[in-house]
Amino acid sequence: MTLRLRAFAAMPPSALRPFVVRRLLRRSADAFGVRLPLSGRPRPGSELLRAYATFSAARAELLLAGYGDLDVVQQDLWRFADQMGRGLRRWLGIATLADAMVAAHAVYQALEIDLSGSPTGEVVVNRCSFAAVYGPEVCAVMSALDAGLFAGLTGGRTLTFTRRITEGAPACLASLRTTEVSAA
Repeated sequence: MTLRLRAFAAMPPSALRPFVVRRLLRRSADAFGVRLPLSGRPRPGSELLRAYATFSAARAELLLAGYGDLDVVQQDLWRFADQMGRGLRRWLGIATLADAMVAAHAVYQALEIDLSGSPTGEVVVNRCSFAAVYGPEVCAVMSALDAGLFAGLTGGRTLTFTRRITEGAPACLASLRTTEVSAA
């Protein structure tokens, strides 16, 4: 683990939160094809996080109701998160799956999500700040961000959820797998 990754992982979530949430908000608004919903005075990190959750849930619900192209929005969300993950991978010197899990833990802590990951690629979310706002369908839409971030952090692994808190499970469970390309 690099010194930069150690320092990133040691940052208080409250210090990282405004940076992460503002990027999420800006890029999600772009993906949804709308203007930034917040203006005026800067908001404290937790207030900004709640505003993002409400905004993203409302936009995803409109998509699910047929107002917009769900596939395009999910691809844009995934692409943004993948770019963020790749940027963190380079900047933090992430070289292993264990390093990627350390970085992901720090990012998710900033989002008030209790995430842990194993060196074999298993991911567990025991608490999620978004679960109080997102229903199962909205969670599935917004999971494009999770998949993209992990793809970027891990150099292309695919994140697949098998259980979600928003579906009534006590924890979210997911796994990271290497994408295999068949030689045809």
